[in-house]
Amino acid sequence: MVFRFLSALVLCASASFGAGITLGNYDSGNCYPYLCFASDGGTTYQEQFNAAAFSGPITITQMSLFLDANSSPGPGAMDPATIVVTLATSTVPFGAMGSDPASNVGADAVVFGTYHFQGSMPSVLTLVGGTPFTYDPANGSLILSLAVTSDGPAACPYCSFFQADYTGTDVIRSFWSTGGSGLNNDGAPVTNFNDEFQGATVVYDGGTLGGAVPEPSSILLLSGGLGVLGLLRRRQQQK
Repeated sequence: MVFRFLSALVLCASASFGAGITLGNYDSGNCYPYLCFASDGGTTYQEQFNAAAFSGPITITQMSLFLDANSSPGPGAMDPATIVVTLATSTVPFGAMGSDPASNVGADAVVFGTYHFQGSMPSVLTLVGGTPFTYDPANGSLILSLAVTSDGPAACPYCSFFQADYTGTDVIRSFWSTGGSGLNNDGAPVTNFNDEFQGATVVYDGGTLGGAVPEPSSILLLSGGLGVLGLLRRRQQQK
């Protein structure tokens, strides 16, 4: 009886800290920060996630981004770049990131992983963390920081976009580049943590990932691009 009781506690803790969640409501696309940020001179990017969107603590082991569902068929290329991802509890309220990126990051920060981007844009890009991060929304908003180093010119600038949310309700971004900065902007990528996809998660061809749980290291390779009108509109939005 005691063994069963302890086993139940372990299962409950695992469910609480390992469950997946998708942050952001998809309503458009954006190439910042993963696809065209480096060739635009981007150096630092932060995305803040509203604590109110989380039901409880979560141990983040991987994160996924989704190709813009309005993309036209045809592969686009990612900027050749090295990206260092850090996760932390934010030191400032949601939507109040300041002009010093370091001041927005709490003392619990961990380097989630270092990733090298190049080649065709996948429909789902999954980044598996080298160091998991346990986040408790009771302590404040979640903040994702990227340090970006360009590894060469983009092969196809502004050709691919990830799903983005322009409402600013659950996700918001700030970025710094050689051309200036943008603080507390909407247009932040829709981000899933831990690959337990909700039924409303739409992929580029109009299908959904509802209930699907890919293998932890999997990256589904499909292709996508943008029409000329959408490209011009979103290029203006993402700057």
